[in-house]
Amino acid sequence: MPSYKSYCWGLGTTSFRMVEFNKKIEKQLKYLKDFWLLTENLNQDWSNNNDLQIRYYDFLYNQGFIEGVANRKDKDAREKTSGLVDLGLITENRKLTESGESLLHISENELFESDNILQIPADSFIYFKQLLKVCNNVGDRYVRPYIILAYVLANLNEITKDEFTYLLPLAVNQEKLINITAQITQIRNEQLTINNVIVSHLMDMPNYQEAYDIFLNNTVTENIIMDIGMNRKSRSYDRPYFRLYSTLWKLIQDHTYESVMNVLSALDNINGKAKVLWKQYIFNTS
Repeated sequence: MPSYKSYCWGLGTTSFRMVEFNKKIEKQLKYLKDFWLLTENLNQDWSNNNDLQIRYYDFLYNQGFIEGVANRKDKDAREKTSGLVDLGLITENRKLTESGESLLHISENELFESDNILQIPADSFIYFKQLLKVCNNVGDRYVRPYIILAYVLANLNEITKDEFTYLLPLAVNQEKLINITAQITQIRNEQLTINNVIVSHLMDMPNYQEAYDIFLNNTVTENIIMDIGMNRKSRSYDRPYFRLYSTLWKLIQDHTYESVMNVLSALDNINGKAKVLWKQYIFNTS
């Protein structure tokens, strides 16, 4: 049975999506340092310590750093700090690293002079050096996103949001990086589309090839759909797609209004943004 394997790199998590990004990072470094100084947190370990993580969420709430009450405070606390781990500003145990301490020192003392080799503000210079070090484990290799971005910009001078979001993360080795750079040029010349490139890269992966062969060479059942879905969370997330497949097949055969409505009903069983994307794809409206 094919299993999910990462085919692209990513930078941070959804916790990176915030306004005043650098200010909030620097505030949270201060809050983390203060949090660990509290008596009840001394000698505590972050890992698998839900009570500690909940206390940290409440600590941020009391400082006015976050609003509302999360359903899973421990999970929210992990998400709020995971980006800082990715940037190397804190450890997995949520203690400040040397880089984190330096950034906090600059922020607290307003030492933003641009007296570095790049002549950029001192805090920006730390972010730059940290981004150079950020790496993703993709398969059996490590990928450095910032270096990939620098290479593409050096060759193409600019990159659009869609190119950055959907194409750059497919560059997981030198060969794919060179190909992606060339394909971006082809897309701009209307010789390819972003979808063409994504599908070709997916189908180049052994696990997707295996899933495709299983799909073509077996009677399609609910279990087959869940097998080839390779869902990272749970097979059950792919169960609604069997009904979608079945209703689409029926629609192709009889072209009736009832079959159309059955497809629409099947789409309503799909969770999240995927439902909207499928409706847009099949009916040209959300």
